[in-house]
Amino acid sequence: MRHITSRQNKVSLIQLRRTPVHGGIGRHDCISFANHVRQLPNFHIWLSGFSQGAALASLALAQCQNQQLEHKIQFAILAGAFLPKDPEYAHMMTQAAISIPTLFISGRKDQLIPLQRTEELIATFDPDSIQRYMHDGGHMVPTCSGDFKRCLQDFLDQHGSVQH
Repeated sequence: MRHITSRQNKVSLIQLRRTPVHGGIGRHDCISFANHVRQLPNFHIWLSGFSQGAALASLALAQCQNQQLEHKIQFAILAGAFLPKDPEYAHMMTQAAISIPTLFISGRKDQLIPLQRTEELIATFDPDSIQRYMHDGGHMVPTCSGDFKRCLQDFLDQHGSVQH
């Protein structure tokens, strides 16, 4: 987990990363994240993740939604995201109906996480809370230029202002 905080604006950007040491994503990761969120009173949290980090972020969003912590997470940006195959986690996601604004970034040529896997995850979110960006590449985050930069700027303009 990488955490950057601006005390002046009371904003925290938390980037979740997962290195597959033993494979998969564990419940302790989500609990650790939720405990970390509780320790940030009066902060707005912007959450991002790529691939396994995005899967972990989606589980953290579900847990935060279920534990009434969603007001602290202002939005999430998930790239190369997927619904975990573990039935327990998949069930947790389908029960959450996450309403936290989320931008999903996917590659049309992604062979690691095919679009279908991302669509399975998107289906667990409130449809009014999601935005999508599709790029022509594979399992990657595109450079911040052109259409992607405009999409990201629009999303941040819509959801990124610090509301006190």
